[in-house]
Amino acid sequence: MQYSVDFNSYDKVEVLNEYTHNELIINFNVDQGKNKILIFSKVAKLDPGQNFKFTIYDFAKKKVNYESIISNKEVCGRLESGLYNIVDGHIYYSNKCIKIRYDLIEQPNSSKFKENEIFDFYQGIFRLNPGERILSYCPLDSLHFHKFVYIITNPIKLSATRIMITPYLHEKRIYLIRDKPNTEYFYTSLKNDINPSRRSIVCTNLTESKYYIFSTRGLLRNRIDYSSKVMAHGPPVCVSENGRNFLHLQKSSITNMQPIVTIFHVTEFEYVLIKQINILEDIRNYMQRLQDS
Repeated sequence: MQYSVDFNSYDKVEVLNEYTHNELIINFNVDQGKNKILIFSKVAKLDPGQNFKFTIYDFAKKKVNYESIISNKEVCGRLESGLYNIVDGHIYYSNKCIKIRYDLIEQPNSSKFKENEIFDFYQGIFRLNPGERILSYCPLDSLHFHKFVYIITNPIKLSATRIMITPYLHEKRIYLIRDKPNTEYFYTSLKNDINPSRRSIVCTNLTESKYYIFSTRGLLRNRIDYSSKVMAHGPPVCVSENGRNFLHLQKSSITNMQPIVTIFHVTEFEYVLIKQINILEDIRNYMQRLQDS
């Protein structure tokens, strides 16, 4: 088997220049969301336990944001092992998370901050059943879908391995459906007129002319396809403040190039036609009434 490369290019950027020969890079990782690289190194000829250095380099600004000696055993051990995922300044590993205070290190006087100010620790992110543990190389990261995959085993009870998929926890978002490329979405909430306690989340796929009704717990209740309405009345051009009424505009040879506006109402069960307005015809009728009066 033979492979040929037609085109290839890359940029070479100097990230760290060791001016002395007593520093050794142990491990590093890239925070692709924030365009930074985390470097964990060891400096010789320093007291044991005080010879680990933590460096953050900014690719965009092409400079070191932060550099300091660190001694926290949990941080040093995790950075040395490389068994973690770094996303937007959050180090995820096992059932824990360490937040790096990028807001502090990007200040002009960032060198004054110590490691107890730079790192925030979060323990026990999920409630695990007795005997369960998350595999050491988890979470698995999906940058495209902004989700983590946790593999959970129970070696004590020898129960079945389970997989838990979660969105990025620090984003505090709920991803109800798969985010398709080149697709425009619109989200709103919906309250049932008959049962006010029944609330729903509406996800409208404007590109494919359909919308999904979810419960507040993320369960799919209904799927409405209104593509036939778009074919007959044109695409939606604006939406009401409450997100429940869409205005469609049609202007083609079918209507003799006259703009016709159609209003539809979003419900849990159907896309309801409320009113259709022929703008030019209504203006002519209005002008005629003024002349007659």
